[in-house]
Amino acid sequence: MAPRVSDEHKEERQAQILRAALACFGEKGCQKTTMRDICARAGLSAGAVYSYFDSKEAIIAAINSWCQQQNQAAFAAGAPLAEDDTPPDPREGMRQTLRAFLLRCKDPQFRAVLRTDAMFLAESLSNPTLMADYTRMYEDEIMARIVAGNREAQAAGALAAEVDPRALAEVLFSIVQGLHTQLLLNPQLDIVAYTRMAEAMVLGELWTRDTEQDDNKSR
Repeated sequence: MAPRVSDEHKEERQAQILRAALACFGEKGCQKTTMRDICARAGLSAGAVYSYFDSKEAIIAAINSWCQQQNQAAFAAGAPLAEDDTPPDPREGMRQTLRAFLLRCKDPQFRAVLRTDAMFLAESLSNPTLMADYTRMYEDEIMARIVAGNREAQAAGALAAEVDPRALAEVLFSIVQGLHTQLLLNPQLDIVAYTRMAEAMVLGELWTRDTEQDDNKSR
């Protein structure tokens, strides 16, 4: 009887294969990477790799699933309940959510995903199936939750009534996407400093005085 493989061993093997796939995708692109490339990079036999993932598409799906889990964790970080289970302050919730989405870029594993994600997005422009997956993730996993949070903030009186919840969601996520792009161009970018400036900009904490009022006083 073959020895039983522990769940911990299985998870480590899967992670080993996914790390190898990300390295290959980053070097050769998704289309040019083969399962043989992934097996070689992982240092595993084809049989071992195929026992976990039956195709390159299955590996891509696993990477996308991991990304979705990271998105969910970032949203959860922005909505902690107080000891009495009261909802968080909307302003602070937005700060924490933005911070979670930006600071996760310090994680080496997440950084490895960024280059591959950019390649996937480029390939999706000519791949309707991949584009459909991206659109679903963008709308269902990202936009829907940010828009809902903005509407809750408006209902609580923390966000101005004239703000368009969808437009604000798109701007907020563009800040996250902007960091991803900048890190591809400048891997040494200071993520903590970027996060502080993004928070200050979104929450209106950049300016030290009301210039409009000062102008009125000078007249």
